[in-house]
Amino acid sequence: TDPGAIAVDGKTLRGAKGHDGKQVHLLSAILHKEGVVVSQTLVDRKTNEITMFQSLLNSALIKKTPRRPQMPSGLVAITQL
Repeated sequence: TDPGAIAVDGKTLRGAKGHDGKQVHLLSAILHKEGVVVSQTLVDRKTNEITMFQSLLNSALIKKTPRRPQMPSGLVAITQL
């Protein structure tokens, strides 16, 4: 079956804190049609979403989707920075 588009978005989790006591920021890949998270990675305070984007795309769960999209949504926004 065609999984459709994979959306990529980053969110800071309100009320959640890491071991250092600071807020947690995640970058997630979601099957757009189903609304299912297929991969997620922690964005460290010393980096940003752009530098974590490639590791998210290389994750095992995204590689196992039946058909990887040619250009995930979010990539266009990242390349415009």
